[in-house]
Amino acid sequence: MLKISASARIKYSTGEIINLLSTDVERIRTFWFYMFDFVYTPIMISICLIGLSFTIGINVLYGISVLIAFFPINSILVKIATKCEERQMKLKDTRLKLMTDFLSGIKIIKFYAWEKSVQEHITNIRKKEVTQLKYAIICFSLMEISFNACPILATLASFVGYVIFQGHSLTPQVAFISLMLFSLMRFSVYRIPGLIQESVNAKISLKRIEKFLLEPETSEMINTMTPSNNDTIIQMKNANFTWNPDEEKTVLALKSLTFEIQKGELIGVIGRVGNGKSSFLSSICAELYQISGTFFRHPAVTVSLVSQEAWIQNLSLKNNILFGKPFEENLYQQTIYSCALKDDIKIFPAGDETEIGEKGLNLSGGQKARVALARAVYQNSDLYIFDDTLSAVDCHVGAHIFQEVIGNEGILKDKTRIFALNSIEILPKCDRIIVLKDGGIFDIGTFEELCFKKNTSFIDIIKELKTKDIEANETTNNKKLELKQKQEDNKNLKKSPALQKDFLEDPTSAQQPFANLIQDETSIESFRQIWMAKWTSNFRNETNSINDTQSLGIYGLFGILSCFVSGCSAVILAFGAVKASKKLHNNLLFSLLRSPMQFFDTTPLGRILNRLSKDIEKIDNDVPQKLNYSTILLAEGAFYIISAIYVIPEIGIASIIAIIAVIFVVRYYTYTSVQIRRLCSKAWSSVISHTQDSYVGINTLRAFGQMKQQAGY
Repeated sequence: MLKISASARIKYSTGEIINLLSTDVERIRTFWFYMFDFVYTPIMISICLIGLSFTIGINVLYGISVLIAFFPINSILVKIATKCEERQMKLKDTRLKLMTDFLSGIKIIKFYAWEKSVQEHITNIRKKEVTQLKYAIICFSLMEISFNACPILATLASFVGYVIFQGHSLTPQVAFISLMLFSLMRFSVYRIPGLIQESVNAKISLKRIEKFLLEPETSEMINTMTPSNNDTIIQMKNANFTWNPDEEKTVLALKSLTFEIQKGELIGVIGRVGNGKSSFLSSICAELYQISGTFFRHPAVTVSLVSQEAWIQNLSLKNNILFGKPFEENLYQQTIYSCALKDDIKIFPAGDETEIGEKGLNLSGGQKARVALARAVYQNSDLYIFDDTLSAVDCHVGAHIFQEVIGNEGILKDKTRIFALNSIEILPKCDRIIVLKDGGIFDIGTFEELCFKKNTSFIDIIKELKTKDIEANETTNNKKLELKQKQEDNKNLKKSPALQKDFLEDPTSAQQPFANLIQDETSIESFRQIWMAKWTSNFRNETNSINDTQSLGIYGLFGILSCFVSGCSAVILAFGAVKASKKLHNNLLFSLLRSPMQFFDTTPLGRILNRLSKDIEKIDNDVPQKLNYSTILLAEGAFYIISAIYVIPEIGIASIIAIIAVIFVVRYYTYTSVQIRRLCSKAWSSVISHTQDSYVGINTLRAFGQMKQQAGY
């Protein structure tokens, strides 16, 4: 991620990166939990088929034919579900991208009272996302019906061949062994829809991550020329640069650059808006692609960059300045004085240990610029690149910073400094000035030399800079922003009965129809087993009014009804869970957009996005599936216990003791599991916040050479 090129960053917003990290990585991680099932399931099915071949002979081929016949249908369903999942993930990317943009500009949204329109916009995208999710659920539910029906129909087909085609009687011995093997096979086949769903999700996520990893990366700094002398820091000759080399028609961002910068020089870079000042600085930092010409930057030179938009980390003021470097008292004090931070530190609640909120929320624009400048100064680098650094500070503060830091009498007087600026007062103090025009170097020289040449373009730029200086002086804002201490949320959350009620007992969740269908499925399955027992127990009864053909038909009918009811219950539960998830998302969005600004000031953006991505993903997919399985297991367990008590009443006392023990273990496990999940979620939110913060400040991290340190967070 930290190596992705500028052209590729246009394609991926912070929200999309977080979706890759939270949803796609999680899906691949979950897929590996099922690897044992991928090995176990085919082996178990093979063992069951071999056992059946010894029990009912060649008739097992009828069952195998049924299993094979269902594969084309399921293959089609898998393809449809895959397309639905791909469309759903794209919509989720769009939703998270918009949420990131909206949350980043929440002050503007609240100022103009746009909460309602923003909510409608996000809700419409969520509706489309849920629609694709429903289509995928239908496909997976049909697969579940299909795979549930396979063992039952295979059993029926094998018994038809054994009883009708070959004329054998279905003895209790044959029936018991065959049913046991088919039941084992059904249990294995029942896993297949879940395995397919996990495989589809993992495959889609793997493709998305692969696509991101194959995006072009920033080019390594490769020197293609020999410098003219040993004091040369940077030299270019007829160098052409572009942001995106993969375009059909390459558009040059910078063209025919020819210049040389010596050690210790102060170079001013000027030009009209859009003439390439920021691109020029980016080319020196190797952020652009060089497509022709020659380029040299001294390999031993360390670089510090101060961007036009200051990048501030969610750390203390002191740690923002140190930026991973060891603390040196003299250098630190000299840095904060030179960058005009002493007075600010005095009024901060905890001095330089004051926590700075995300994106410097408790700092003014000028304070952010000075903190970013102090971070660069403290690095004691060889080459400093300033992108209009003084535009965010007041005039008198800017004069102090230039004199004490950037100028030829400042703390960086022995360093090489390249300064893109929009102030005419600084130009005469530069050693040389590079004038940019239309992406190329129009002229180079000292201020006196350029004035003596009387170039029209240079004179026009000077007039434009004078106008900007006047406007800046007239609109200077001396307002002091109130500092806010970022509060960590260490509250021990408890289970919310109201939230559980919304999910489980809301009419849209269709809990009652689902419970009824589960009961029906259990009853039908019980009748199927009872009918088989009755059929086989009367195989010697010649007066039996129902022949083998009718018995097979009734047995098969019970099996098909059981599969159909099972599939319907899964669909109803999934649809109900999706509706409940939709409601929870809408309530979350409603509460989020109407939260006070203090909430956004003290809550990292990554934590909020984690709720909207990973947590919603679990509610959409994991909760319905696990709720379905657990409900079926509870229903079947209750049936087996009641049946056992009916046959052997003495088991009742042991069953009650076992149930009490299980309830105790479940309560303990649930409480512990919930706390562990919340700790994991909190830790993951921290990772997402760190990722989001790093992605925003990627240019600064590259320039400072801090990519490995940041990645090893």
